[in-house]
Amino acid sequence: MADRRGISGRALARLDNTLGVPTFILNKAISGAATTLVVDNAPFKFRVLDAWSIGTSADGGNWKVTKIDPADGSTVRDIISDVTQATSDKDIDRAADVDDAYYDISQGEDLTIVSTGASLSCTVFILCARV
Repeated sequence: MADRRGISGRALARLDNTLGVPTFILNKAISGAATTLVVDNAPFKFRVLDAWSIGTSADGGNWKVTKIDPADGSTVRDIISDVTQATSDKDIDRAADVDDAYYDISQGEDLTIVSTGASLSCTVFILCARV
């Protein structure tokens, strides 16, 4: 049975090492300059592996994937630094880097997207794996 986020814990349980680890993709529509919550209070630990966006208008801007540092509860840490969404509808733009110091999201942590550009309009996809 899926939890309130639609991700079944049983479906994402660790598999035998010979089979690998199941991945899942989170997605969120982004509009304008904002901080958008993607995962509120993660139900289990997972790792951010990649991210990309697809433009839904000809307006560009920047976005990045972040989390709050659990060490102090207030410092924003970039998991994926600024990605520039081109000023082209249907354009695909992807992350150039993933910070391995912050890419793990522990159970109970939040995952957010911070966007800039008043007219930015895109859907961001985040590839993750349970760890």
